Amino acid sequence: MKELTKTLKREVERWAEHRYVEARFFKAMEENFFHHLHASLHLYNVEILIQNSLRCIQMAEISSKRLGYAKLAEFFNQKYREETGHDDWAKTDYMKMMSESEDYSFLKLLPGAIHLIEKLHHVSRFHPISMLAYIFFGEYHILLVGPKVSQMQQKTKGIETTLLDRHIELDIGHVEHDLQTLDDLIVEGEIGQRALRDMKDFMGFQIELLNGIFEAVPDHVKGAMGYESFGSDLSRALSPSS
Repeated sequence: MKELTKTLKREVERWAEHRYVEARFFKAMEENFFHHLHASLHLYNVEILIQNSLRCIQMAEISSKRLGYAKLAEFFNQKYREETGHDDWAKTDYMKMMSESEDYSFLKLLPGAIHLIEKLHHVSRFHPISMLAYIFFGEYHILLVGPKVSQMQQKTKGIETTLLDRHIELDIGHVEHDLQTLDDLIVEGEIGQRALRDMKDFMGFQIELLNGIFEAVPDHVKGAMGYESFGSDLSRALSPSS
């Protein structure tokens, strides 16, 4: 395995081990401050992310052909077919968790998701190898953190999802293919370093999204969970030193 490929893999592992577990999304589940509307808002954003990722995968295939990356274009063609319809899984999950009487107006695209989508649209047009790095990050981090998150969600009343478990099962095979394709195509120098920088940006936007969920849920949810606008109990639970 090339050194740059190893670096990309280590970066995802460090992110999962350190930055993800410090995100509010993860800590709130650990501390039992998680509500089905948190999960619904997250899944709504995931639905829109998947829809945009599919468009970007198509654009990355076109860009790869233009740049002479035939194998990469083939990868994106296959990936598009593999991922099509997964946005419906996310929508089915959050619609199932929310009752008809609940106000759906709080479901909105959060800044972290917007920044991530903007970045994806850019790299898919001009830096398709960075799009490959994003796919690797997305699928590998699911394998690293997904089982623990799934276990915690199963213990939380009112949260019943299928999206995560489905992706854990699928991504076991996908990650090896992603890694091999990266290793075949990644090059030292500016293109490779660009992919590394872009992947770090993707990671940062993912954390921004996860943290933003807890600022966007309705106030009545905060009251129902026993805290007011991120009161002292939640602040202690979500502090980096806890």
